[in-house]
Amino acid sequence: MFSKNQIFILLLLLFLLNKSSAQNLYIGIQSGIENTFRDEYIGSHPNYSLFVDSPIGENWSLKFGSEFFQNKYYGSPWSYQYRGTTYTVRDGKLWQSYSINMTLRRSLFKKIYMGAGVSGNLIKFKEVEHNPYWPILFLGDDQVKPNEIKNEQQNYLKPGLMYVFGWERNILNRLVFIAEMRYSLIFGGDDFGYGSLNTLESISIWGGFKFGL
Repeated sequence: MFSKNQIFILLLLLFLLNKSSAQNLYIGIQSGIENTFRDEYIGSHPNYSLFVDSPIGENWSLKFGSEFFQNKYYGSPWSYQYRGTTYTVRDGKLWQSYSINMTLRRSLFKKIYMGAGVSGNLIKFKEVEHNPYWPILFLGDDQVKPNEIKNEQQNYLKPGLMYVFGWERNILNRLVFIAEMRYSLIFGGDDFGYGSLNTLESISIWGGFKFGL
């Protein structure tokens, strides 16, 4: 569920934070359902996060996190029979997102908080497309191969913004349950952005836990 990159980033953040304030640090995990509603190929998908949270005042806290999600889209399959064997191909798209974010949050009342932050997003997009009129090539010696007209991958590094609204509740001594709603923007530019600001928008609902060190 969590990638090696996420675990490495979490350990790095723990190392960089001041050891003298370790008693105020929390480490946590979150997962949520995110709807990237402006892009039908990404759409709704699960998202996973590891994070470090540290109070910086009576009503303020700073949260550093790493996130990962991916979503796959497949077109309608083509199936053909050849010498007693069925061969099937279909177009596909794969979207992967790795991000690091920082959020400044303020407690309002009764453990309800709100905040805003920034993110850096490494996005990997892969697309495979076949010739719709002849998607499978039948070669000599009983050889068969897909007739691909596109098989490419692009990598992007894009900035983003996020706004959060959430609630926390202590379960045990240092164990805290978290419920959170988030609206986020990624500035995709001409590569995959929408609207006048070339953004990719999403709304998500998260749940998770954090534990005080």
